[in-house]
Amino acid sequence: MAEANISLSQDEFTCSVCLELLKDPASTACGHNFCLDCIQQYWDQNSNMGVFNCPQCRQTFSPRPVLGRNTTLVEIVERFKKTMPSHPLPENHTTPGDVPCDFCLDKTIPAVKSCLTCTASYCESHIKPHYDVLALKAHLLVNPRRNLWERICPAHQKVIDIFCKTDETSICCFCAMTEHKSHDTVISKTEREKKQSHLNMKQTEIHHRIEERLQKLTELKEGMEAFKRSAQKEIEEAEKLFTELIHSIETTCKKIIEMIKDNENAEVKKSEGVMEQLENDISALRKRSKELTELSKTDDDISFLQNYPTLTTLPGNEEFSDISFCSHFSVAALTRHKDNLKSAVEKLCNWEVQTVTQDVCVSPFYSLQPVEMKHREQFLKFFCRLKLNPRSAHRHLHLSEDLKTVSCSSEIQPYPSFPARFHHWPQVLCEEALARDCFYWEVQWSGCPEIGITYKGINRKGAGVNCRLGGNSNSWCLSHYGAGYYALHNNKPTIISAPFSPRIGIFLDYITGSLSFYSISNSMKLLHKFHATFTQPLYPAFLLQGDASVTICQ
Repeated sequence: MAEANISLSQDEFTCSVCLELLKDPASTACGHNFCLDCIQQYWDQNSNMGVFNCPQCRQTFSPRPVLGRNTTLVEIVERFKKTMPSHPLPENHTTPGDVPCDFCLDKTIPAVKSCLTCTASYCESHIKPHYDVLALKAHLLVNPRRNLWERICPAHQKVIDIFCKTDETSICCFCAMTEHKSHDTVISKTEREKKQSHLNMKQTEIHHRIEERLQKLTELKEGMEAFKRSAQKEIEEAEKLFTELIHSIETTCKKIIEMIKDNENAEVKKSEGVMEQLENDISALRKRSKELTELSKTDDDISFLQNYPTLTTLPGNEEFSDISFCSHFSVAALTRHKDNLKSAVEKLCNWEVQTVTQDVCVSPFYSLQPVEMKHREQFLKFFCRLKLNPRSAHRHLHLSEDLKTVSCSSEIQPYPSFPARFHHWPQVLCEEALARDCFYWEVQWSGCPEIGITYKGINRKGAGVNCRLGGNSNSWCLSHYGAGYYALHNNKPTIISAPFSPRIGIFLDYITGSLSFYSISNSMKLLHKFHATFTQPLYPAFLLQGDASVTICQ
């Protein structure tokens, strides 16, 4: 009968901490039983609080109870083991992200609820007292959560469930009645619902922006495909043009060779006829010479007189003028034409394809241009109009109303705050982005400013040399000092000896990667040329100090 009762009260012999059969059972004053090691380890973990409670009913003890082995219960458990089935206990399975039960020594057992009042998480077995014990039913249970201490006010040990709108912080009810008493407070859930509505609006706005950008992306892809088709068509037309040009040159070459050969054959044939006639005349004359020799030796006067008239008439009396070869084909003219053709082809091969535009906002057209331009009129074909960007200007720089002139000012200018404004170096950029084309502009300068170009991403806040024009790998500039000029890139100067010119021309060939500075007077003189591989749009830029000023020429 005793064994039957034990089998019916099986839960009484399970430790509520490790959820296994009691080992060295010990009983607390509240009447609950635990493994002696389990209850000792549980109280060791909470010893810093100075209050020790029952893991099952939460009854508190102070000071810490001294527990011993319950020998009676040991005997009962041993008798119960003999009636247990031999199959093992079922395994607990957890998945990544599960919150472990705070009362189980086996941390693989997941919690099913977290108590904000107890600041602990419970598995399915350990949560039962919160449903059965009247004192625990009033506790606030939520779905399992980690870091429950973050939900408890450190000052009052109460649940944080109020939001202070004045200080934009979460507080407990005691905080709301004390230091936040005069503040605008609201239940956290109410504020969450309000902010959730605003968050939903932001998400809707984000979705709309995504749709807009997807549409733009689609349009850009379609435009890119159309551009590729257009470019491919231009490539095919260019290949056809140069193939025809090469074919025309080859055809002309064949015609010239055939003409030379025809002239050669005609002249050779004519010469061969004259040579044959000359050889026949030589044979006839030699024969006549022999006959005259025999006549002169005869002693018959009558025979001599009779043959004399016939033999003294010489054969081949026609005159042979000097033979003139190529009488109908001028070798000198042919040579001259070949030299002109060679010069023209060499000149064409030395030219390069460049983009030509009058304004940065106008789509460029392409043209074959000589490699080296020396005259200002050639550069003016690429002239672009520029204006200063007031949102980038340092507050010690004064800009003219037409945004063409910048000068230093001892007074701080009342410019509004913009993220793009330079805060340390007195620099300013132009509005226009230059890319994929050739551009030319001119400036009038005084003092010792720096003029050049830079990528848009140049640092606007820093005070280091890498934040100034020419002091980094993404900007290039030219400046004047007492004895000449210096070109600056990546903070590496190049000294240039040349007289000062108040007007400077700047030529940017983005495609070939060159930036040239010219002094302009009666003629243009190259001061310096940078060579680089440009990967981003470029912006004309200026750095001014002291009494310097720069004007962008019309």
